[in-house]
Amino acid sequence: MKRQIFLKASLLLVAGMLAACSSNDNENNGTKDGKVDVAKAVEFRVDFADYNADEETKATRATDDQKNDTIAKQYVDLGNNLLAEVTVQRDTAKTPSLTNTRALENGTYTMLAYQGSTYKGEVTGTITGGVFHYSSDKVIDLEPGTYDFVLLNDKLTRNGNNFTVAEADAQTALIGRTTYTVTATPTHQKVTFQMKHVSSRIRLKWTSYTSIVNPVGDFWANGIIPHTSVYHPETNTWTVATTDSGPYGPMTYTGGNTADENDIYSTISNYLYFLAPAEKSDMHFNLGNTQSKTYNGQIINFILSFLNLPNASSIDLKPNSSYLITYKLMYNFLYLMSDGSTGFLNETIYGSGSKTPIAIVLSQSKHMAIALKDVNGGDLEWGPYFVQSNTHMVMNLADALNSSATSGYDETWDASYSTHAVTGEKIKGKNPDFPAFYAAAHYDPGIAYTGTPALQWYLPSASDWTWVYSVLGFSDKTKITDIGYFPCHSRLIDIAFTQVGGKFLKDFGGALLAPNYWSSTEYHTSRAFKCSGAIDYMNWLEESKDIHLSVRAFVKY
Repeated sequence: MKRQIFLKASLLLVAGMLAACSSNDNENNGTKDGKVDVAKAVEFRVDFADYNADEETKATRATDDQKNDTIAKQYVDLGNNLLAEVTVQRDTAKTPSLTNTRALENGTYTMLAYQGSTYKGEVTGTITGGVFHYSSDKVIDLEPGTYDFVLLNDKLTRNGNNFTVAEADAQTALIGRTTYTVTATPTHQKVTFQMKHVSSRIRLKWTSYTSIVNPVGDFWANGIIPHTSVYHPETNTWTVATTDSGPYGPMTYTGGNTADENDIYSTISNYLYFLAPAEKSDMHFNLGNTQSKTYNGQIINFILSFLNLPNASSIDLKPNSSYLITYKLMYNFLYLMSDGSTGFLNETIYGSGSKTPIAIVLSQSKHMAIALKDVNGGDLEWGPYFVQSNTHMVMNLADALNSSATSGYDETWDASYSTHAVTGEKIKGKNPDFPAFYAAAHYDPGIAYTGTPALQWYLPSASDWTWVYSVLGFSDKTKITDIGYFPCHSRLIDIAFTQVGGKFLKDFGGALLAPNYWSSTEYHTSRAFKCSGAIDYMNWLEESKDIHLSVRAFVKY
């Protein structure tokens, strides 16, 4: 009997010990009395999301055509023959500080739990190694169910059930929010917070084909920018507490004096940070002032409003969004359109208009324009060798540059400009014995011309070519007095063609002087003048008439 009593007592003792262990295990796992202390039972991991992280996630799931970050684009006429292409796009620049999360982990974090809009509890703690560690005596005991967890850093100030952030902390204030279903046994569960910036940000960029001197600019709004904002965690919404009366000070810029590998100058501003709910309807950006001689020595000064942009409704200044506004400054070249009118880039199908350009106007008084592309069919000979074909043959470049002596239009279409040595058709533009003239006269721009009178394409003279150098290249053609190379803004010449689908006059990737173009100007019975473009200059030289060179037609409209 005694042995049986002893055995029962032993079993009861073991059972009691097991029960105690089980109770301790439940408490250590964060479960007690049917509730779960999620701060203990669930590991909350923390990632720090960069600006536009949500948009990048969408892009990875989209097709290549959907990954375009450009939101709005328009052309603004700045006057003085200047044009700005204004583009708003999502800023893809990465935040350098995100490469070192330790700086973001500093400070105290508060984690709150909500079920629906009902507050359920909170704890405070720190983040180490990407994990939230609670450090307060409080617990969050939750019954199994689905909850919203909100994690905020100490740049937001507690004010009752709400959190206030000041404009001075817009860059560093962070909020993470996640939804999680608490189970009765949440052992080894991991939940991740994506900590995001409470602010949106904007910066401005200028690009130009000439150096950008003393860039300046301002931002202002008419009292609608939040100075302090209140975050309501139970509803995940923002309200404005106080507004900044403005105006805002000048923006600072870096760069502008050194061209990149594409011969483009650029300068970029500092970021402007805006608390939610930022209202874009009355935001204005002022680009330049009377102290800013930004493009080709001319003054830039204009104002851009968000609401003036096409697709402005797609610009959403929500927290953690970032935008780059680029002003591409360019010379407003004048184009001859297929309907016989002339107009600028913004009137073409390559801008925001509906007209199709076929040539670039070089002189309105002379009705002179240059084709956008070379004549089809490759390189061609000038004409008969060791025969004087032009009545106005010249003996030096100085004479060749005298427009009263040489005219590409006359030498292509006027029979009296051909000598008796020209056999058959005296109009060289109709005579196949003169391949360069004939090809230029029969140039096809690829689209029907509906204007009046009919166009007459021709092989330009040496003096005609100087208009390209001066009008498109911004150089002084009076300095061309002899055979040689003459500096100009060759990049601008290229842009005049390529921005409307044309072909440039030089080859950055090929030979320095390729391609070379014939002129109609005869220098000798065996030679004629040519013109070519190269990096930073154009040149006028003489060449044997039986050499094959490119042909670019001019037109009288």
